[in-house]
Amino acid sequence: MKMSLFEMHRKTRRSLEAWWGKCFLVPSSSLIAWLLLKFFPRVHPNQVTTVSLLLGVLSAVFFLLEHTVAAVLVYQLCMVLDWVDGKVARLTGKTSAFGAFYDGLVNHLVYILNVIGLGFGMGVSWQSMALVTALLGLRGINNYLNDFLEREIEGSWSHFVADKQSWLSRNGLLPPGSFPDKHAIMFLACPLAGYFTGEIIYPLGGMVLIILMDAALLALKIRKATRRLCQ
Repeated sequence: MKMSLFEMHRKTRRSLEAWWGKCFLVPSSSLIAWLLLKFFPRVHPNQVTTVSLLLGVLSAVFFLLEHTVAAVLVYQLCMVLDWVDGKVARLTGKTSAFGAFYDGLVNHLVYILNVIGLGFGMGVSWQSMALVTALLGLRGINNYLNDFLEREIEGSWSHFVADKQSWLSRNGLLPPGSFPDKHAIMFLACPLAGYFTGEIIYPLGGMVLIILMDAALLALKIRKATRRLCQ
């Protein structure tokens, strides 16, 4: 890998990132991608995606077994590798339609498994079943609506961005609550708060908060899609 870490980071970064992405996932993934290509230059991005999938399955099992610290650490590493595979693909010229499909499929599978693991790790009850169903249902509907919408800025991970003259846009940030901020709330902050305080209300509250945020996002997407269809 002849490119310096700083050059690689500058070449592969997006114009806009969510808060958790900019603060943790982007710098971490840049370092790992740089090291990976330095010592294993023939690595294929789909191999990185497969490792990400395995880590996502493992974190879901840890959530289910209530090994909270291990679960959140493995899940965050899974998320980092989700950024790494894209960087490796762009830097090595190994982007492909299958790679994009595989990466998206893994993202959905990891989310579904970890929602189930987190929800049922707190005990199988009508509350946990309702939370898991609501989260997965909203995820499915939101992704269905994506087919009718265009992203404001390609690669931003969001269909909604702040005004170009705003402080957020000037600093390369998406509005708070964008992906992966919601994942950091539900799979990191709230489970750890519950672990250290012994209160189940924190992970439950995190899931409810994401349901409310996804419902608000769904309403905005429906409004945007309806306006587009009526034009």
